[in-house]
Formats: sequence, structure tokens, C-alpha cells
Amino acid sequence: MDADVSHDSLSRESSSPAFKTSARESTLAADNFAALEAASCKFPVMSPSRTSADLLTVSTMKGTLGAHRNVLKDTLETLKNLLELIEVDISLRDLYLTLVLSICTFTMYLAVMYLQYQDMGGFEMVSTTTKALVPPINAPFMLWLKTQIMKVWIDPECGDGICDSPYEFPSFGRFGCQADCSAATDTRDVLIYLEADFDNLNIESAQLKEDLSKRVRWNVCSKSNGLPVVCWFEKDQRLDGLKVRQIEKFSLTPGEWHVRVSGDPTTTVRGRVMDSSNSTQYSYMTPITR
Repeated sequence: MDADVSHDSLSRESSSPAFKTSARESTLAADNFAALEAASCKFPVMSPSRTSADLLTVSTMKGTLGAHRNVLKDTLETLKNLLELIEVDISLRDLYLTLVLSICTFTMYLAVMYLQYQDMGGFEMVSTTTKALVPPINAPFMLWLKTQIMKVWIDPECGDGICDSPYEFPSFGRFGCQADCSAATDTRDVLIYLEADFDNLNIESAQLKEDLSKRVRWNVCSKSNGLPVVCWFEKDQRLDGLKVRQIEKFSLTPGEWHVRVSGDPTTTVRGRVMDSSNSTQYSYMTPITR
């Protein structure tokens, strides 16, 4: 009777909702345990001994790579040293080649000089013998050749007593040859009046005024057709001071003479050129050019 009651109560409990829930939970737990076992089969856990072996392998590989790196570094250093030695060898070879060429050139030069010296010695010996055996010829033709033809190739000298026109002409100023052609007689006395006042310029700087006055140059020049410019002074003349009033006298030959002024951007220098042949009356001749 009691057994029946227990069985019936167990049947009722199993048929109750609470019992069904606990049975489902037991089934899920069993499934999870089976999944964990399957995962443990697929991904086995590393043992301590296997981990140490892997670390030893990695350490060995690092040591091998370091050794290879050192070998490669030593190889590159050796190649670099070899390249430097090759460059030095090439430089030395070029120097030796230059030295050999220089020695050969100098040797050839000495040989040529020696051969020429032998030729000069032979020529001197032959010419001395010829002069001793053959007397000089004093023929009129040779005399004419020396005095007329050879003289053409010699520049005329002032003071030889011959006025060689047109290279020599009567002197005036620093031109001509007075010793051979005497002094020029067809000259005209000319007065040149120069005036400048740099102190009156509208410039505040006194140093600038002085610099402007020092830059001015003047000369008396003439230019004929087909001939270069001829100036009375060999070097252009300067003005003395900031205020200038000076008169210069020249004896010029006929021609177109003018006063040339340079270095005067402010056109401060003024003047006149007058003919003083008549001492009582001056006449204007040519203007000042710049």
C-alpha cells in the first residue's frame, strides 16, 4: 500500500511542471559538458615541457639571425675596404703613368736640344771656315740694297738728320721731330678760358661737390679725316679746386681743334676758345665739347 502510494506520488511529481524543468536543466548541463570535452579534443592544452622547447627554438633562431647579421656586416666592411684599395690603386696608376709620360717628354726634349746643339756647332764651324776662305763682297749692288731697300723696313729715328715725311714733321707742342724737321711755323696762338663753380651747386654735401670737381677732366684734341684723335696733353688734365678760373695758351697747327671735357654730369664747366693772333682782339673759334 505504501509502495503504491510512493509510486503514485512519484508519478505525480514527474508529471508536475517543476520536475520537468529540473530534467531539462540536467539535459543542458550534459550537453555543455560534451561540448567542452569536444573543444578540449580540438585545442589541446600546451604542456610545460612543450612550451620550453618552443622558447628554446625561438632563442636558437634569434642567435642564428644575429650571427648571420654579423657575418653580413663583416662582408660589407671587407667590400668597402677592397673598394678603397682599388681606388688608391687606380690613383697610383694614374700618377705613375703621368710620371712616365713626363720623363719621356723631358727625355725627348733633351734629345732634340742635343741634336740642335750639334747642328749649331756645325753651322758655326762651316761659317767660320767660309769667312776665312771667301772674302766679303763689296759690290755696288749690295751697297744699294743695304742703303735703299733695307732702310724701308727700319722705322725712322728722330735725330738722324733726315726729315722722313710723313712719319716726321715740324714740331709743335709734344708732337713732331724738331731735331730733323725744326719747329712748325704755321701755328696759331689760341687762348682757352675755363670756368667752373662747384661750390654754387644746389647740393648740401660738401664732399659730393669736391668729388664732382675731382672727376672732371679736360684736354685739347683734334681729329682729321682718316686719322686717330690727337690730344695736346698725353693725359687729360684736372681742375684745381671747387671754383676755377684759368686761361691756357696753346700754339696749334691748322685744323679742327676743340676742348674736350669729360666727367661733368652737371655741366658746371664752361669756357671759350679764342684766337689770340691779334693781341688787341679775341675771336671765338670752336665750342667746348663733352
